[in-house]
Amino acid sequence: MTAFTRANASGTLVASVILKMSRNEVHMHVFSSGNGPLGGEVVQRFDLERQASITSVSWFNDVEQKKKSKKRTADSNGTKNNEHSPQGLLALVLNNSEVLVLSPYSDTPLHRITELKEVYLVAGSSTPNCFWAHTPDALIEYNISTQNISKQIKVPKMTITCIQPVSAHKKDLLAYGHSQLVLVDPARNTQIAKIQTGSPIGDIKQAKTYLYVASQGSSIINVYDLNNSSEQVATLECAGEVTKLNKLGDNQIVAFTANCTQVFTKTELVNTLQGPVENLFSQSSGYVAVVYDRNQPEFRCIAELPLLLQIQAKQSKLKKSKKTTGSDLSLNDSKAVRIENLPPLELYNKLTALITAPKILRSKVLRLCLSNDDEENIKETFRLFSQSEHRELLVKNLFTIVSLKVGADPLSKSLLSIWLKWILLTHGGYILKQELLREYLKKLQRSFEDGMTMMSRLLALQGRLQLLKAHAEFRSQVAQAEEQLAEIESEEEDDEEEENSLADQSANVEELIVYANGENDDFDSVDVGDESIAGEDEASDDEFVSFDEEA
Repeated sequence: MTAFTRANASGTLVASVILKMSRNEVHMHVFSSGNGPLGGEVVQRFDLERQASITSVSWFNDVEQKKKSKKRTADSNGTKNNEHSPQGLLALVLNNSEVLVLSPYSDTPLHRITELKEVYLVAGSSTPNCFWAHTPDALIEYNISTQNISKQIKVPKMTITCIQPVSAHKKDLLAYGHSQLVLVDPARNTQIAKIQTGSPIGDIKQAKTYLYVASQGSSIINVYDLNNSSEQVATLECAGEVTKLNKLGDNQIVAFTANCTQVFTKTELVNTLQGPVENLFSQSSGYVAVVYDRNQPEFRCIAELPLLLQIQAKQSKLKKSKKTTGSDLSLNDSKAVRIENLPPLELYNKLTALITAPKILRSKVLRLCLSNDDEENIKETFRLFSQSEHRELLVKNLFTIVSLKVGADPLSKSLLSIWLKWILLTHGGYILKQELLREYLKKLQRSFEDGMTMMSRLLALQGRLQLLKAHAEFRSQVAQAEEQLAEIESEEEDDEEEENSLADQSANVEELIVYANGENDDFDSVDVGDESIAGEDEASDDEFVSFDEEA
């Protein structure tokens, strides 16, 4: 789920857009005199259809309010001046085909525009009741009052990443970006300037005569002076990758990164907000910072911006984030990725839709890549890239996203390495010819070199640990063998003792045996025989004597 806010130029209207898996929602908040939302609740809530996908959002028909003088806050009778209700309408593009016009004072859409067929981007216009839209071959200004196209600027068939109305030399101009920054005069339908930026443009904002241009996937903001032939006057280095820009005051711009928000006055850094600030906009009485608690925006009113301000999320959000923190894909999402292995054509169509969208959601691109690990399908998908009219944009954006993710943690085992391998094998020649992509290649190489340096240390540590483990296992085996040998020897001694005791017992038993003829043992029979022989001898002697006597 993704949630973000869009504030109108005066800071009196804020739209909170919530993108869910099942449906999308738009919540509108109304601020009164910069003192916070009326009642602190959602003024209007729009639940969109289940299949509706929001591709672009912009306020229009709004006027930037000037800060009022304290002397004019009340009239002579002591009553406040009548304040008009905040004017502003929200243009919402659904599925690149339908535009809804929403108002905070109506619970149903004011307009449902379907005749434009294909719309990729919308932006506000300086003309009342009008907004700019990017169609396949033109930039058009659409008037909701007449329901007709009031202005049209022909553009080549390409992916425009952002549109921004600007003013220079008292003229209303239009700036749009892709791989170049282009300024056109809608009144004359002529091109004023074309500036090479070297990389796809992520966002454009104007403050006074300065035009601030942020590139996708970069921490650099290029600053141009519109009153001096659009000459580049400065390059600003931000704390991280710039996700979006916002105009904060007459001559102030704010740059948003992942965990830091920086405010620049012209080309000088003046304020830094640390923390998960999703949006920061100005009002007549101060500033408002937006911090999300899951899908609920929390508005922090700030009277004056200090040099450094720490903004913390709610404690409940911190606790929940601790529970859900885990091994990421990349995208700060701990959900496990289920392998789907889509057919090449379906995979190509999904990647094309994600990569050529006006706002590229990197987490969705990475999740789609991680859910497909079949090398044959991946190889065939890159072959389909070569046949596409958007092949340059597809290769540039996909290589940038995948290389940044792999380079961020080269030691981790990831399925993205398969994608990186095949995009280099199939489109490596084109990547080498692009200056910006060569920079990503150099970063990737440095990351791999650092990873290999760390890998050698990890392998050495792993070898030591394995050696210690082998020593421990060997000692354990020796100890077990000694214990087993001792047990065997003790068992043998026990067997010998048992045999000796059995032999003694058998001898004692034999001594006690009495045979059936009354004889006790062999020695007794021998003694009896000797006695009987001795008796016979005595008898014979007697008989001999008796013969003599008779004679």
